Amino acid sequence: MDDESRLAQAFELTYKVIFGECNVKMDELSKYLYKGHYKPEFRKSSLSGKTVALWRDCYRKDSKIISYDEIDFAKSPEPLNLNEIKDIDSVLEAVADRAFYSGNKIFGNSGFVENSDNIVDSFFVKNSQTVTSSKYVAYSSFIRDDSEHVFGSSWLGRGKFLIRMHAGLDVNRCFESRYCVNSSDLFGCYDCIDCYDCMFSFNLRSKRYVIGNIVLPKEKFREIRQKLVSEAREYLGKHKNFPSIIELSASGSVPKNLPIAKSEFEKKPVDMRPIDRAFGTTSALIFGQNIGSIERVAAYLSSRVAKIESVKTIFGEEVSSCNMFFYPSIPKERMVSHENAQKLAELSLETSEVESLEKIFKNLHKIGFFTVNFFSGSNQNNINTVIACDSVNTYQIIDSIQAKNCAYCTMVLESESCFGCYRVIRSSFCINCHNCVKLTCCLEMESCTNCSNSMFCHNCENVRDSMFCFNTKNKQYAIGNVEICRERYMALRKIVLGQLIGRIQKNGGPGFDIYNVPSR
Repeated sequence: MDDESRLAQAFELTYKVIFGECNVKMDELSKYLYKGHYKPEFRKSSLSGKTVALWRDCYRKDSKIISYDEIDFAKSPEPLNLNEIKDIDSVLEAVADRAFYSGNKIFGNSGFVENSDNIVDSFFVKNSQTVTSSKYVAYSSFIRDDSEHVFGSSWLGRGKFLIRMHAGLDVNRCFESRYCVNSSDLFGCYDCIDCYDCMFSFNLRSKRYVIGNIVLPKEKFREIRQKLVSEAREYLGKHKNFPSIIELSASGSVPKNLPIAKSEFEKKPVDMRPIDRAFGTTSALIFGQNIGSIERVAAYLSSRVAKIESVKTIFGEEVSSCNMFFYPSIPKERMVSHENAQKLAELSLETSEVESLEKIFKNLHKIGFFTVNFFSGSNQNNINTVIACDSVNTYQIIDSIQAKNCAYCTMVLESESCFGCYRVIRSSFCINCHNCVKLTCCLEMESCTNCSNSMFCHNCENVRDSMFCFNTKNKQYAIGNVEICRERYMALRKIVLGQLIGRIQKNGGPGFDIYNVPSR
């Protein structure tokens, strides 16, 4: 059986687990499965003209693009004329002909990957980007940590048998749900934690056998669930689409006299000092000296990450949110804070309003309210952070999972002292690194894994003490993929870092980044 058949079979199994039987093929739902998250972007290879999948196309229009399978890792790079390398500009000139940005990237132990990019230790992946330690994944983005049988989903870890699950952790057998943790058998749910066997419900904690926020007797729940699942299966088969719970909630007017958790909203005390100290330590490790307060270089750190924005909830609270993933689709009149979302869980439909899919579609607006900031586990001092799970001392972070002392990041997962990073996993002491795994003391890295003490590298694996390397593995003391003696490397590194510090302190940044290293 080929990889395409294996993935189609995995989808059919997942569909049967959720719907009882399968009446559609995976690719028939491609538009629906892609909806609302970040599918791969595509460019043409500068070498062959073949289509290349990119996890994120932030490169200059004149940048050279290459497919991962066009890279000859065994080929020795042309030697550098070290006598001509004296500063940043001469380094850039020396590496310009080596600066190829690659797509279709596959790292570690991976296989059977199609039209996908940034795949790490994963198997049977199609039309997806940024998948780590997972298998049987299609039309999905940002999937990690032992997830499997995942389709049309994003922003999750440790999930199994999922279709259209966005923003989840430790979730199983879920359909069209968002913001759920440690839950299973969810169907059209939002912001549910420690919940099981729930349908079309919102903002629940530790509930079971719930439809429309009504807790039902087990047998009654199963009777209604069977009918709703059957109707949903028919709807999907006919329309090749299914409305999200956000779309369904927006279809009706907002109820009046809503329950509220607080009449006066207190601002929790915040402390920037530990975050600023962590940035000072990190910049000293990378640059050799503390380059100043984090606010002084805020523009540089935030140049390649998603922006935090302040929104006003229906109760007048100012909370931190963002403009990515499914957030833009949430109606402003249905935005609530994390605290008040759980109070609104008191709202419920009547049993007569949940006995058919048609009635659900008609009435869900009565209970559909959406938290735009989300907190789970043990958290402390999370300032202007949208999502925090077991995190301490974060500032201007969108998604912080088991993170400590981080700022100006889009997604920082199981990491410490990371600043200006789009997405890093199990990394520490990094500045402006994007979609990387297991980095230590790195600056301006993109799509790299298992690297340390390096800067301005793209698509590198197991590279240490190196700079301006592209599409290479297992190097140390390298410039432009060429290994040189330690003494010469350290001397050049000192010169480059000194000039970077001068540019950052004078202009707020070096004038280029890992996405736009000049090429020729």
